[in-house]
Amino acid sequence: MRRHQALMPLSDDHHQALVQARQLSLAGTAEASLSPTETAAAFLRFWTEAGEEHFRLEEEVLLPAYQRHIRSLAESGPHPICALPTPVMQVLVEHVYIRGLAAELADSFPDRTSLDLLHALGSALHDHIRLEERAVFPLIEQSLPEAVLAGLAGRLKSPSYLARRSESKPKDAGTLMPGISHERTYVVEPQHTAVAVHSGGITGLSTPTLLAWMESVAFELAEDRLPPGQSTVGVAVNLQHVAPTPVGAEVRVRATLTGIEGDGRRLNFSIEASDHMELIGKAEHQRFVIDRDRFDRRLARKSR
Repeated sequence: MRRHQALMPLSDDHHQALVQARQLSLAGTAEASLSPTETAAAFLRFWTEAGEEHFRLEEEVLLPAYQRHIRSLAESGPHPICALPTPVMQVLVEHVYIRGLAAELADSFPDRTSLDLLHALGSALHDHIRLEERAVFPLIEQSLPEAVLAGLAGRLKSPSYLARRSESKPKDAGTLMPGISHERTYVVEPQHTAVAVHSGGITGLSTPTLLAWMESVAFELAEDRLPPGQSTVGVAVNLQHVAPTPVGAEVRVRATLTGIEGDGRRLNFSIEASDHMELIGKAEHQRFVIDRDRFDRRLARKSR
């Protein structure tokens, strides 16, 4: 599902929120990677830095633009009063509900962390993103003229979105350090399916393709920062492909450098992939820094 350029910052926020929704939903279970208190802290940090602003942009910029447009159409017709469609009204109702849950969590943190509250917040956040990506954003894209959408493009970029864009830009060589990240968006095409690559019988995104995309993003992150004559090769990966993705959907892959070992030669990455609805895969990946000339000579000896 290709999102209009004007709405991509909001969809990018959704990808970040889906990670939070999954952590909230898993809180207190064997699958959780964080303690309930850490999960609550991570969400409250996300909410303060990105979530509240995301809601504001939708309520004060995006939805008013949509309302003005449908009102203008109604005023030119026989019935000048025009109510908002049900999905749009549902967005506003859910904003109130999620704000209330977030406020309740903030009020009780850190003295008390309710698993029921974390799970309710995770479920509400996940379902809200699904509503917007499946119903509301397509409705807006179909309804608003291109000129109106283009006019919104610069007004829907939150400070947190701009910060993520800045962090993901390639930096100068020699600046490899834990915490830096890079991301790329792919579109699932027929040649990427399990059927096409003979790794299974479904017509959704194949695990080998997802793995290749993850490796590619990690490779780009390192390659843009290494001195001339050096590169990296993949040496280990632990991949979990946790949800299916259909042909035509966008997949956003983000790699973060988490550690540097072995005299700077071994680079450890944490990688996550999400479609427009949920987290679809995660991996721990290690790459090794090589000298290109020496590596090419080793290859040449084997090809004789």
